[in-house]
Amino acid sequence: MDGAPHQNLRMFEALCGKRAMSSVIFITTMWDRMNTSEKMAAAELREKALEDRYCKGMIERGALMRRFTNSRDNALEILTPLLRTDHHGPVVLQEEVVDQGRSLSKTRAGKELCSKLQKIHLQQKETVQALQKLAKESKNTRDKAEAETELKRIQVEFDATLEQMSALKLGVWQKISLFISKKAGAAITPVRFL
Repeated sequence: MDGAPHQNLRMFEALCGKRAMSSVIFITTMWDRMNTSEKMAAAELREKALEDRYCKGMIERGALMRRFTNSRDNALEILTPLLRTDHHGPVVLQEEVVDQGRSLSKTRAGKELCSKLQKIHLQQKETVQALQKLAKESKNTRDKAEAETELKRIQVEFDATLEQMSALKLGVWQKISLFISKKAGAAITPVRFL
């Protein structure tokens, strides 16, 4: 599990926080399809890797990992511990926004999301600059047209990322940083300040 799934898991952990881990159950599926010993062995190895590499910290803090065999009884068996627990700790996002009065961008999850969006923004900026250079320098009209079409598509994604970042109500220093990074690639759409 790399890339987006791993980042999503990190975001999930940031949203929940340590105290809410006792309310988390990681459920692996398709165990009812493991009809050979080879399939079962491979699935068990994958489950162990998920547990050790990606979920270990959360499991150490109280999260559970369970197998779903696609039956009603198994589903009830998995969910019963959640129903029996008298107190589930609040998720960190809830504490940070409601109890501490933080804006989303100042929460742990918001900072994680902002960091991810900034990385996407920089990648898009580099792609835009490369496509602009290709479109400008290309002698082949077909290559030039393809670069310009791709540039327009990336520009739409670029603008969407900026809107998402604005929706997080970025702090002034983050906005200044974005503005400066955009000035370096002058032909890119200007940052929209709230």
